[in-house]
Amino acid sequence: MGLKIGYIRVLVVYGAFLAGLGGYWVYLEHAFATMQRQSIGEGRLRAQQIAEAARQQFAATFQGADYLLQNVRSEFLRSPSSFQSFVPTVLALLPAEAEAQIAIYDAEGRLIRSSGG
Repeated sequence: MGLKIGYIRVLVVYGAFLAGLGGYWVYLEHAFATMQRQSIGEGRLRAQQIAEAARQQFAATFQGADYLLQNVRSEFLRSPSSFQSFVPTVLALLPAEAEAQIAIYDAEGRLIRSSGG
């Protein structure tokens, strides 16, 4: 009988160990899935934040370019002869790495003036 009770104890301990190991495995799987969902959510949030920052930057850049071109237009209409002296001032306002040229076309699409020569 002593051998039978010892055998049952070993089986109970082994079963409890396997149950604990299984529970720990389930916990690890759940923790991994939770961390994966959080990481994906945070990645999406960062992507949205970067997209919004880029949108705002592009909007500001294009608003600045629009304002600049409106001033070029009004200056050209005021005094077409001063175009060549006014354009370098305008181009100096752009970022140093910008390669820009300003050209004026009429309603028929003919080139009237160009800063590029």
